[in-house]
Amino acid sequence: MVETAEPLHVVKTKYLFLILLYYLRPSLVLDIGSLDGADSLRFRKMLPDATIFAFEANPYLYKTMIDDPRLAAARINIVNCIVSPKKGVARFYISKDSASGQSSGNRGTSSLLRRSGDPDVAEVIELPTCAIDQYLGDAGSAALWIDVEGAGYEVLSTAETVAEKVAVIHIEGELKPKWQNQKLKPDIANLAARLGFAFVAHSRNAEQQDMVFVNNGILKTRPELVRRALFLTRLHGPFFARYLTMMPEIWASS
Repeated sequence: MVETAEPLHVVKTKYLFLILLYYLRPSLVLDIGSLDGADSLRFRKMLPDATIFAFEANPYLYKTMIDDPRLAAARINIVNCIVSPKKGVARFYISKDSASGQSSGNRGTSSLLRRSGDPDVAEVIELPTCAIDQYLGDAGSAALWIDVEGAGYEVLSTAETVAEKVAVIHIEGELKPKWQNQKLKPDIANLAARLGFAFVAHSRNAEQQDMVFVNNGILKTRPELVRRALFLTRLHGPFFARYLTMMPEIWASS
């Protein structure tokens, strides 16, 4: 049974997540499936004092991120591993668009899962695995941004022992399978509910939707905060996501 913050809202989830970051002020953000670190840079603007980790399994994209001076200047910690419940090492399927030397196309299509029909795989490599619970040990609160091409369920499952420390989650889920043995949006929503999160909002798409979940404890003790974030997102999400970066931190607790 999926618990929701009724009524379930259809919004631009990226802006809702950013606004929730501002109000919730987590001390740790995990950007899992980072691609190029652009989202981590946005999170830094919202949270100048937070610890931010950007996870990118694709070694070619990882190298590009390591060489990007903006990420170093923003104190983004870049990690080259596969976030997976499997211990040790796991296979990673690199798509043609994100193979070595490829600069065009959709570079963010590599995955822990093999795409159905396997039409786009250029390489299969093995990488060390890691888990969300390894990074949340000393965190007061955390936020998760998960964009991992069909493997969202697997990634989120690694937070099971530390879920109470997670304030908010942004994660994508498919409505129709694209990868082999893939868990779909309802599976992810049910896992989040089991871990103690309320389903707050999702994007509008017929095949793949982004979802936002908020810790049930926050929803029960600070419902006005979630309502405010939803209101600002519906009113003009892009404007308020930028505007709040200029506001004094004292407004976060108002």
